Formats: sequence, structure tokens, C-alpha cells
Amino acid sequence: MYPHILFFCLSPVLPIFQILERMLQLLKMRATSARVILRVVQDHMDNLGDGSQMNADAEKSRLTALVQAFSCMIP
Repeated sequence: MYPHILFFCLSPVLPIFQILERMLQLLKMRATSARVILRVVQDHMDNLGDGSQMNADAEKSRLTALVQAFSCMIP
């Protein structure tokens, strides 16, 4: 959908708050709803489970924290 935005969001270089702030700015520039992005991430989280269970659990934990932090920032 927006691979360049998702790549930027998952970059380990920036602190999470800066990543979320920048993602909100990019979404506004593209007139994309932040709620749509949250639904896409939630769908991805719901489909995790392929591959090793430990990796899926770690990914789900990381995404859950990201979704919670991002949800709090949406006006």
C-alpha cells in the first residue's frame, strides 16, 4: 500500500515518538486516514502465525505497542 511509509516507520534509527510524528505528517500530506493504516496493521497482526511462533509473538508484541502509541496520537 505505502511501502515507503512502512519502511520509514520500522526504521530502528529514530525513536518511536519521532517515527509516529513523522508518519502522521506523511499521512496528512497524502490525505490518508490514520485509521486506515491502523486497520492494515491490525489485519497484519491478526494474520501473524506463519513461521516460528516465537518470531510471530515478538512481532505481534512490537506491533501492538506501536499501534497503541500511534492510536493515542490520532486526534
